[in-house]
Amino acid sequence: MKDRNDSRDVRPRIGSPLWVYMASVTAAGLAALAAAAASVRAAGLLHLLAEPLFWAVAGLALLAEIRPIVSPGKSHPDYGTAALTFCFAAFLYWGFGVAALRAPGSPR
Repeated sequence: MKDRNDSRDVRPRIGSPLWVYMASVTAAGLAALAAAAASVRAAGLLHLLAEPLFWAVAGLALLAEIRPIVSPGKSHPDYGTAALTFCFAAFLYWGFGVAALRAPGSPR
């Protein structure tokens, strides 16, 4: 049974500033994902799926998300994970569309 005085497990009220912020960030993220999916052409996607380097980078990013590798001595808000590095490498090598579609936890 829920305790009304407990602030855990309480979602923001619809229309509150936090709810508006969360809804707008979610909508912007979905728009960016749709733009990324639209920018990847079918022929380019088939070529990309046949490329072993893509699967290697995607697999490393997935493993780094499952078991985060962080810099020693950094606290939780200050560290960057190895998955971020692999997603950035995909962005530099294949472009925004592939990196946005590949990024598993992009901004959390």
